Amino acid sequence: MACQARLLNGGPYIPYVPEDTCRAWCDLATSLGISDIDVCSIDWMAPVNWRAIAGDDKGEYTTGYKGDHDQHNGGNFTGAFMPLWAGYLLVCGFGIMFSIITSIMTYGGLVLSSENFNTAGRNIKTGPFWYAAGATIQILLFGILAIEIKKKAPNMHTFLEMVDIRWGKAAHLTFLFFGISTNLIVTGMLLQGGSAVMTACSGMHPVAANFLIPLGVVLYTWFGGLKATFLASYIHTAVIMICLVVFITYVYAVPGDYECDALNGLCTSGYKSAECTEDHTKQCEALGSASILWERLAFLTALPRMGAATPEGGLKGAVGTNVVNMRTDCFFSNGTKCSTGSDYSVFDSGMPATIKCGCPDATPWLAGESVGCATGYNSATDTYSFDHPAGCYHDGDYHHGPVCDNRGGSFITMLSMDGLMFGIINIVGNFGTVFVDQSYWQSAIAARPSAAHKGYLLGGMVWFTIPMALATALGLSSLALNVKMPSSEAGAGLAPPAAAIVLLGKGGGIMIVLMLFMAITSTGSAECIAVGSLLAYDVYRKYVKPDCTGAELLKMTRYGVIFYGCVSGCFGTCLYAAGLSDDRFGLGWVYNFMGTMIGSAVWPVAACILMPRMTAAGAITGAWGGMILAIVAWIATAATRCSNGMDPDDECAGADSFDCDTGTLDIGTLGNLKAQLAGSLTALGASFILSELVTAIQLSTGAAKLFDWEIMKGIKRVELDKDLGVPDEEMSDEFLGPAQKYIFKYGMGYTIFLIFIWPLAVITWGVFTKSMYVLWASVVFMWGYAAAFAICVVPIWESWDTISAVLTCKKTTVKADA
Repeated sequence: MACQARLLNGGPYIPYVPEDTCRAWCDLATSLGISDIDVCSIDWMAPVNWRAIAGDDKGEYTTGYKGDHDQHNGGNFTGAFMPLWAGYLLVCGFGIMFSIITSIMTYGGLVLSSENFNTAGRNIKTGPFWYAAGATIQILLFGILAIEIKKKAPNMHTFLEMVDIRWGKAAHLTFLFFGISTNLIVTGMLLQGGSAVMTACSGMHPVAANFLIPLGVVLYTWFGGLKATFLASYIHTAVIMICLVVFITYVYAVPGDYECDALNGLCTSGYKSAECTEDHTKQCEALGSASILWERLAFLTALPRMGAATPEGGLKGAVGTNVVNMRTDCFFSNGTKCSTGSDYSVFDSGMPATIKCGCPDATPWLAGESVGCATGYNSATDTYSFDHPAGCYHDGDYHHGPVCDNRGGSFITMLSMDGLMFGIINIVGNFGTVFVDQSYWQSAIAARPSAAHKGYLLGGMVWFTIPMALATALGLSSLALNVKMPSSEAGAGLAPPAAAIVLLGKGGGIMIVLMLFMAITSTGSAECIAVGSLLAYDVYRKYVKPDCTGAELLKMTRYGVIFYGCVSGCFGTCLYAAGLSDDRFGLGWVYNFMGTMIGSAVWPVAACILMPRMTAAGAITGAWGGMILAIVAWIATAATRCSNGMDPDDECAGADSFDCDTGTLDIGTLGNLKAQLAGSLTALGASFILSELVTAIQLSTGAAKLFDWEIMKGIKRVELDKDLGVPDEEMSDEFLGPAQKYIFKYGMGYTIFLIFIWPLAVITWGVFTKSMYVLWASVVFMWGYAAAFAICVVPIWESWDTISAVLTCKKTTVKADA
């Protein structure tokens, strides 16, 4: 074993991990069967400060809340690895660049009409586990709706036109509310994550980021409409997939430098002994294989949980909470070492110049020590300085000990109660953000019939790899690399950039920023054009000027895009302000809440195009009644949670963690997973029951009758533009019938596989052994490379004629074949 070789050699040891600590860790690693890593090459008691690696290493601790950074960040490290001007250039410059690119790409003699702006000519071709699967099945199943649109409502522009012609004004206004709410929630989450990363990486103020990110999106959406969105989205997605491949390769295939290698006696043999000694006094901050990642996580969960044995104290006064530095080298001025050699705390007892150092069993506490954690205090700046380069730690910075409610306390298992609850919440919420989001309907409308059914299948399977690969690579790496990651930062979505920066330095951070910005602008553009279409067709044309012209609709859509960009900035700022008042309100809170808010609209909207029996009263009752009952269930369950948001029966919390006071409604209790689960399930379930019950009563009493699908074909286009390059046979029943059977067969098949067969197959694995996890990681690794190839190469191959025409400045020749 590597750590035993270090002990046999008598060192060298990395700073702050002396021989006795190394020996204890080595014994623990031996009992766990760890053989690939040297546990003594990592200072497990000093989590890696990714913000310091990013470049802002001030080496001080701010006792108050200063700026926009958490007070427990181990020094006032902002993590800003790029200058502020570069952040502004990235956010603003990309919008201008893509405006130019998409304007050039849409060249070819095409005059933008409202039809082309909102539907792209209806000739567009294919373009950790529960999160990936829960957000994939909706895309797979939406392909069924895409074919139904071609059969039943080929002229529709928005899904609300379909609702209006079938169910009337009341239903139209009802689902207009749910549609806009969905767009706001999706955009709000994008801005929450985007502004948090831009603030952390460039120092940009979150409010500025919330307004400037939509600005770039609005620019190129204004110029090119939906086709510009698709063209830019290809570039965005290609960049995302290339970065993803780099990350999974670094995690699973690129080894660390010499400091991560076993000693193998080199330091005592005289062969390169100086270099060997120097290399092996550095901490190993790399992975390189799935087995190494597994061993690091196994060792991390075997270490004792931090905080339980912390002495009373901590940095008091302005902080008001424990700040723990779990070091192994706490010495007093007389040279005596802490007898336990494991835990100590420092605190200011009202006299800033007097720093106390002690251990749980060291009595009395000794005063006046300038050793250990804090060695100096500056009253002018209200900061402490430290002799240890990593500074002090809050117990929330650690991830030691078993994971609550996971089988065996392991990070690597499918048997996780929290994971299962999140999976259900995720599935319900993403049904809402797909089925009730106009951007998905707009893509289905724009898709060519021959590409729609296969395109959604391919898109779903490619999408799956993004969260799946990032979760198993960067998500787990942030834990395995012992990255300093308080829950507030993790909730803000900073785990991926933190892991990327530790692995690849500033370059990794830049790649994450690019990935994030590409994802935000791609989805943000789709949301802008979606809301612009809703405002033009379902507000202006429906209620203001029914006889409007195509030119007027085009103008209103563009105005709608600008308007929604401004609203998005305001909404993102409101979410940021809510997070300032309570740091428990973050991206994760909003993400889990979306099922409660919009889940009740899923079944009525799907039934509108699938089921002739659903009545207007049934759809309206299901949507509003489901949402009201969901909110009641959410609040009622939250009131039974502990005042700090935890569960009353949480045995993992520790005996000294809290006294459970129930009956409080605040951000913590309302964000509890069980409360959010109750709301999400009630939204979907109650909506289905109420809508079906009302429909059954109306049909049985003769108050309603089955809907005639031919009525939907009465939706009229304002401009009679012919769909570019779409032959008449593709719109025939002879073509659409087999396509419908294809998407139903494979869409349902893949859904069953992802939600039931795959999880059930690995449940029997319990806690994944090393070989099991290597198999899991290998599947993800190969899937990532295959998806990257598909998303980068297939669209170019399909659209080569158009690309060639643009490159040679020729007009495209419209083809009627596939």
